[in-house]
Amino acid sequence: MKSIVLIQKKTIQELTDQDAIADIATLLKGKKTQQESINNTPFNVSQKIRLEFHSKYGDITFIYLYKKDNQYYIEEPYNGIYQMSEDEYNSITRYLR
Repeated sequence: MKSIVLIQKKTIQELTDQDAIADIATLLKGKKTQQESINNTPFNVSQKIRLEFHSKYGDITFIYLYKKDNQYYIEEPYNGIYQMSEDEYNSITRYLR
């Protein structure tokens, strides 16, 4: 992984540090699907963050992190929606600061 770009509203943060990338990858790994994703982007959610994963070959994949009904989720468009804890969400959002 070359970098991860975090985007929330007008804030954009690119991470190239491999330790930070590994930290985020570890937090996202092993989540179980809660339901199917049928949209390009989540709607009616708060605190939405787009994470773009840039490979060294120029490929870009992305997911969204967000809060809905006091729960935290990861959504991979047209793939799945996964639940995460508030601590896991905060561990990733700290990179936006």
